[in-house]
Amino acid sequence: MIICFECSKETKRMLDVLLESHSYDDYGQVIENALQTLHLLKREMGSSKTIIIGETRKSSQSAMESVLEEAEGHSLFHRSAVETTGRAVEADVPNLFQRSGLERPSTFAEISGETVAPGAQVSLDRWLFAMYNKLLPAKANCRALAHLQAELGSAVNLSVAHERVGEQVARLGNYLKRIDSKHKLKRDQALSVAFPLSRDKGDKSVNRYVNQFVGGVNKTGEVSGMLWSLKLIGYSAHKDPMIMLTHAGWKLAELANPLLDGLHSEPSDKFSTEEVTHLLDHIRKHVQVEDYTYRTILAEVNRGHDSPDELDAALRSLVLSGDADKYTDSFLSSQRSGAVSRMADLGLVTRVRKGVRVEYRVTERGLAYFNNGRGSGDKTKGEIQ
Repeated sequence: MIICFECSKETKRMLDVLLESHSYDDYGQVIENALQTLHLLKREMGSSKTIIIGETRKSSQSAMESVLEEAEGHSLFHRSAVETTGRAVEADVPNLFQRSGLERPSTFAEISGETVAPGAQVSLDRWLFAMYNKLLPAKANCRALAHLQAELGSAVNLSVAHERVGEQVARLGNYLKRIDSKHKLKRDQALSVAFPLSRDKGDKSVNRYVNQFVGGVNKTGEVSGMLWSLKLIGYSAHKDPMIMLTHAGWKLAELANPLLDGLHSEPSDKFSTEEVTHLLDHIRKHVQVEDYTYRTILAEVNRGHDSPDELDAALRSLVLSGDADKYTDSFLSSQRSGAVSRMADLGLVTRVRKGVRVEYRVTERGLAYFNNGRGSGDKTKGEIQ
């Protein structure tokens, strides 16, 4: 439907300001959002014709909470409008990635069998692909799959997951980008890294994202990608595979998240303590390749190999002599960089920048992870301190 109307220059200026805030795609979204909110406010005012928004009037605050709670159910409503305490809320998370409305699946995919013995050496080419360098996409996509499974009542065709996540993920990426800009988060702290920012259908960044962080498929119907590598999903081999969350994937989806659920106290918070604990427990028990990667890097950094070059040299010395020639310097460096980035997301290591130089530091959480739960065959013997 197309509706034309006249407005004053001041009204047009206000529309332009709202559009420039990047919270809306076009004038239509601004107007529709405003009308929905006005309708809800007028209904709440009733015959009193007034509603007071502020911290000192609890009844008014409750009324506004009721309005906002219902308004948030509209896909075009942006929570950036008002918070019940009177502070602006920076939030524009699509419903597909929100905790609200999640339903526990009736069935879960089984976790695939482990082909690596606990503590066994894992060659670099078997480490997780270097481009799986951020874990926040795994969180967001588990949320998305949980919603899609509830909507469809079963497993989800990979092509459907690609389409639905691809339609919404740029909006999430732009929300995270605004937080980066507002708090001047750069390089290692940036939240929007790995997320596409373009909404154009078929955009290469969107295609890359869904293939790497939801799942890609080869000609024989085998699925790859971060969710599969971390055993957060299972699949049925087919030209268009059906994917389903494992119990670990569902648990990650349902836990509250500082960014997706508007709970962050620090702008750079990516995960809650509960989420990190869940992921580390899951990796320790079920993802031996990643567990080996973390323990190897923690041990080498603790031994003083705390720069990228020094760590690369230490990792190369661990490669079996017969395989050393097949690892180029760039491949080794990219595998190390991706692993360290995932570890930083989980708080196992931190990066300290001294000018152009980067140094790695093992955190208390990293020490605890290394020193607890090691298998008897672990090659990184002894505790680190």
